[in-house]
Amino acid sequence: MILIVVFYLVLGTFMDGLAIMVTTMPVILPNLYVIHGLRERATAEQRRQTMMDVCVGVMPFFVMMIVAIVILMLFPQIALWLPTTMKGG
Repeated sequence: MILIVVFYLVLGTFMDGLAIMVTTMPVILPNLYVIHGLRERATAEQRRQTMMDVCVGVMPFFVMMIVAIVILMLFPQIALWLPTTMKGG
């Protein structure tokens, strides 16, 4: 699992998130089925968690990403500060 995270971290430095998902899902998805198989060995309490629990847990992070995008759309100077500074302008 850590290897998948490192793999996506490295790819994230070169590619957009959607492009990474589209190009790597055919390779990563079968491996996720293996991880799901390992989950079947989990305790009964861990098995009671549903996909809805995961969606609810991810929601705060999703909302914060949307807020960050809106802030960058309203104030593009935030995103352009470093390139402008490095360029010397």
